[in-house]
Amino acid sequence: MFPLLSLPDDLILPIVAAVHHPADLISLAQTCSKLRDLAEAQLFRSLFINRGSLAERLGKVLQVRPERFGYVQKVEATPGTGDWQGVEIMPSLVKRMHNLRNLHIESPIINNFRFDDWWEEQSVSEYMEAFAKEDEMEKPLKNIESFIFHSHGKGNRYYGFSIIRPVFTSRYLKHIHISCVHVGEFDVDEKDVGKSAIQSIVLDECNISHVGLETLLSLPRNLYSLSMQENRQHMRYHRFGALNRHPSVLLSALNQQRHSLRYLQHSCPSDTVPEQIPLDVLNGPGLASFKNLETIELGEDSCLRHCLVVPSLAPPNLSTLRLTNLSFRADDRWDLVFPIINRVSFATPFAHLELHTDPEYSGGRHAINFLKGESRTRKIIDLARVMKERGTTTKVIALSYHSCIPPYLWADHGGAPKQRLVLDSERFWAEEQKYVETAQEIQKTMERGEGSNVQINTLDGGSLINSDLAIFEEVEVDGTVVAAKMSAGYKFAMYSTASARVAAANQIWPEDDEDSDQEDSEEDS
Repeated sequence: MFPLLSLPDDLILPIVAAVHHPADLISLAQTCSKLRDLAEAQLFRSLFINRGSLAERLGKVLQVRPERFGYVQKVEATPGTGDWQGVEIMPSLVKRMHNLRNLHIESPIINNFRFDDWWEEQSVSEYMEAFAKEDEMEKPLKNIESFIFHSHGKGNRYYGFSIIRPVFTSRYLKHIHISCVHVGEFDVDEKDVGKSAIQSIVLDECNISHVGLETLLSLPRNLYSLSMQENRQHMRYHRFGALNRHPSVLLSALNQQRHSLRYLQHSCPSDTVPEQIPLDVLNGPGLASFKNLETIELGEDSCLRHCLVVPSLAPPNLSTLRLTNLSFRADDRWDLVFPIINRVSFATPFAHLELHTDPEYSGGRHAINFLKGESRTRKIIDLARVMKERGTTTKVIALSYHSCIPPYLWADHGGAPKQRLVLDSERFWAEEQKYVETAQEIQKTMERGEGSNVQINTLDGGSLINSDLAIFEEVEVDGTVVAAKMSAGYKFAMYSTASARVAAANQIWPEDDEDSDQEDSEEDS
């Protein structure tokens, strides 16, 4: 007998789990019956279906050995509009995966704007049946923990909450992420109130009514994370007024989970935040009883910011304040944000401040393109200094997208926007001191008549005498370093010729104008 097979399964399993390439697992499964079961358990553990033809092949492979259904623990069925025929069989397959832990489903026809009836009548109906069975022992998905569901209605981008209600009364699910749902008024059985195991809810681009939110938040026993991303991009499908219109009712709904909530997020349509703090909010408890709340993430227009500028309304143990949907380009929008942060930091102690931009396509150079707004960058640096005095760190994060608008689907080039760190204050102070000292040395060198003195045009319309004080955007990749250089007096250089750009990238500047002109001519040709 091969020595490996003499080991107990508990020792062989970690060895098989270390094999990641599907071809290697298939070869291992073909060696003997014992390794076949172990290798196939690893091979079928996580399935990614992005085409209808793959769904059909999966169905055939699983049917050959039905025990393979029990190996599946994670399924992502996210086909695009180009090749989805065949994905209709996925619900019938999923219902047989009795050890399934994580399920991620996207309608394949969301982005072709057809919103065919068959998706809701057939596929969605079958998925919901798996959650709705009354007999707990016979429920197909009794081990499921996480459910991500991007769907639509009949002929409509949005659909009613009643369709997906069985998901929220599940005794097993812990994490739910749904999009484009009308969270309106709905009824629940008294036996379901406070019984759900849900720990995390994401309502993505949803129309959320106050009464719907009130009922929804009555279901979990202990909700740790809540994300309320109201409909900001699909206004033609808007059904309810924004939650901002009745802040006290919103706080009343949230209050049901005050004992457990650790993370709270809210973003909403712009220009809906009341200018003054409503009296019923000012006279209420606000978020003061949310003793476990550690992170608040708010769009710049969220009414919940009112609770952060009054000490008696603020959460007592906040660690991170995250402000989102900030403009990537418009400086005037940032001018409105700085006073708000200043007021909040006086009323609500917190250790970390994060400023997130709206998603933007910037060709992979988010830090540099953002920081070229010199006036805004200097104001952010000044803000970081104030925060430092109050014992708070500051980060600026730019988001890059592939899809145009949320909800971000895997079928749309990979899902959610990527985060790009623009500035990190914990690194910034040391970098600033370094470049201040470097700039002083360069100035002394210039005063002695030493070094290379070449005049360079800058983006702000000025010029620099010494190229060592220039910021070359083709060279820089670290936003914190760029911000530190700007604070020390460095300037963004402006290039007028191709050879100058190449020279800057190599940090070699042409000393002879005639040679430079010849290089330009050769490069143009």
